[in-house]
Amino acid sequence: MNIFIAAASAKLQSGAALRIIPAGYFRAYDGRPTEVGSWHLGDAGARALIAGLSTRQAPYVIDYEHQTLNKEKNGQPAPASGWFDGVDWREGDGLYLKGVKWTAKASSMIDTKEYRYLSPVFHYTSEGEVVGLHSVALTNDPALVGLSDLAAASAHVQHDMAAASARILSLTAEELRISAATGLTPEEFTTAKASASVPPTGGAAHGLSADEVRIALATGLTVDQFAKAKAAVRA
Repeated sequence: MNIFIAAASAKLQSGAALRIIPAGYFRAYDGRPTEVGSWHLGDAGARALIAGLSTRQAPYVIDYEHQTLNKEKNGQPAPASGWFDGVDWREGDGLYLKGVKWTAKASSMIDTKEYRYLSPVFHYTSEGEVVGLHSVALTNDPALVGLSDLAAASAHVQHDMAAASARILSLTAEELRISAATGLTPEEFTTAKASASVPPTGGAAHGLSADEVRIALATGLTVDQFAKAKAAVRA
């Protein structure tokens, strides 16, 4: 099982709703994950994750810059920036921290925007399914596709995130793997899929459907390049 550090932006103040993992399929801005098309968290997975966390009685720590994860390597202390009681799942939206309480030091740095983001470390399977939460940290390095800085948020930002999540959810698991194999983000692939209107030609000889030929052409790929990417993810 893998551990990945992914930063999800949230409005950082005591009592605020802090989303740390989006619902559905998601990726990082730097191209991760590389071994699967996307990570995924759905209703069933979220329920199982919450059930696993609920066995703990003590609050969970929020540290600085993932120092809880790195302390064995660098030998430095791992002070808390805050604590949370657990997580909640909002269907179609994502995983949220609940009962967050910041230390005085962290609260001051959040107020002055020295820190603006939360970053979860989560466990995922070889299929990209999120199955556990390792830790959460304050950071200034957001990484997740579809999430924006909510420190100066508006309803428009919330709408944009929901729209991005909905677009990514329109892809099948195989299409997500093909998008990764061709170097496209799920959003780029989905946009091409929705807007493609070029009449399909030459797909039959490559084992591609008419829709797949349109997607290939709309993304600037040749039919042969798309067919090779599709074959590679099925291998």
